[in-house]
Amino acid sequence: MFDKMNSCLAATKENLIGVVQNENNARLKDVCSYIESGLNAQPQTSFSTCSGAPGWNLKYKKNSKAICTIYPEKNEFYVLITFNNATLEKFDIVSGNFSKYTQNLVKSTQLHNGTKWFMVKVDSGEAAQDVKKLIELKFS
Repeated sequence: MFDKMNSCLAATKENLIGVVQNENNARLKDVCSYIESGLNAQPQTSFSTCSGAPGWNLKYKKNSKAICTIYPEKNEFYVLITFNNATLEKFDIVSGNFSKYTQNLVKSTQLHNGTKWFMVKVDSGEAAQDVKKLIELKFS
């Protein structure tokens, strides 16, 4: 069995998707497919030693611009997304199209050097849809 905390064994996308072992596995596949087909981006596996989210993760970029980073867990996954001021202004206009969870998360995240970095916990279909809408907003 794959161990996402073992930095010595290189991870694959399939390994990381396999970490999520419940109905959120299909949601993770759906989010990855959305990014790969909609933005023509391929994932890169990366090992993080960050204390907040250690272990293997999937990073997506379009050209040199970060799309998101996905952190798989046993029964859920987290998606790190960054918004600059221009994207935050767009979000403010359409925030009513997002769940209360996502609205509160974006609002409560502190601005750091003109950017908000927020981790969306994906443990439901609603959260997965929000992630796709956030990514769409970032690249619109």
